[in-house]
Amino acid sequence: MRILRIIKTAKKLRTIIMTVVISIPALLNIGMLILLILFIYAVWCIEIFAKVNYTPGNWGEQSPESWGSGGGTMAPGLGRKFNSDFYYSPGASNYGDYINRHANFENFGMALLTLARCVTGESFNGIMHDLMAWEWGDNRLRCCPSCGPIIDGEDTDSCGDTLFALITFLTFQMIMAYIVLSLAIGVILENFANVGSETKKITMEQLEEFREVWLKYDPKGTFVVPSHNLLAILQQLRKPLGIVGVEPAMTRSEMLKHLGKLDVPDHGGFIHFMETLTAVSHNHAGVPVPLCDTTKKIARLATRVPGISKLEKPAHNALTNYLVSLLQSRWRGYAMRKRYEDDDGEYDDAGVPELSADHQQPMPDDPGVGAGKVKANQVAPAP
Repeated sequence: MRILRIIKTAKKLRTIIMTVVISIPALLNIGMLILLILFIYAVWCIEIFAKVNYTPGNWGEQSPESWGSGGGTMAPGLGRKFNSDFYYSPGASNYGDYINRHANFENFGMALLTLARCVTGESFNGIMHDLMAWEWGDNRLRCCPSCGPIIDGEDTDSCGDTLFALITFLTFQMIMAYIVLSLAIGVILENFANVGSETKKITMEQLEEFREVWLKYDPKGTFVVPSHNLLAILQQLRKPLGIVGVEPAMTRSEMLKHLGKLDVPDHGGFIHFMETLTAVSHNHAGVPVPLCDTTKKIARLATRVPGISKLEKPAHNALTNYLVSLLQSRWRGYAMRKRYEDDDGEYDDAGVPELSADHQQPMPDDPGVGAGKVKANQVAPAP
């Protein structure tokens, strides 16, 4: 965990890790495509090459005769197979240099492993040569038209087929090694260019900064904060998403104009994480996006963001809510001062009104009681 904390400080390492995380959905799709192609070719190879370089005993037809204390058995005809050891006795196997007990197409599982090995390019040509007809190389030493397993009482051919071997493995290599795997590499490189580029309007670091500032006001991760927190959030964000570092520094009136320009929707006194991030990003990134099928689809997906469906429909933006809260705060301050001026209250050196004996414990239904209390993140009334 201590080592992983370096990610926050090592910018290049963080870029690489973010590239991998962003690429996972696309890589999953490519992985499914790879499995589908492996499945298709495995079934095809089992159908065509299952009996190539067949060694008696591989298909389970073994005699009851035991062979020594090692548990070995003698298959009918020829070949001694050890049940407890991972090898065949010398001279008792028809396997070739590449089609052997580690790589063959006698069953589906082994066919998948063999093809997965060929995807990496490891000796795929050697496997292809062993799967060719008896005329190729020394294949005639390991196969013959009657050396295959006995199926329905008939001897079968244990030799391969040159044409099918060439077509199968050359197309497999072209599809897997030069197309599908290149797609995976292309996805990673494209995402790396997007994440690590310094020429973008908005970088991943700036989006991460927005998330960290938002969490200060939404520690439970509800995606929702009160609208009056928006200005405080912007005052802690560096440009371009926030207003920290803007030269010259914004005045209060300029900040309010900036809030109006963002036009963040207000849902009954609350703003949503996704809508706020979208607003500040669009404000810096450029022109409004035209309405089309793609943008409509994005808008539908945005409604599925956690928390946004539970909010009220926005009737105005966050600036309106902020100004109303500011006006209410000013009015409460004015009402309190007016009350104590009418009651001839005295003020201490700090300007705080001193209650008389009649007002030490005001009645709850008295207008103005508690009105001077300013809520968190609201503007305090002027003295």
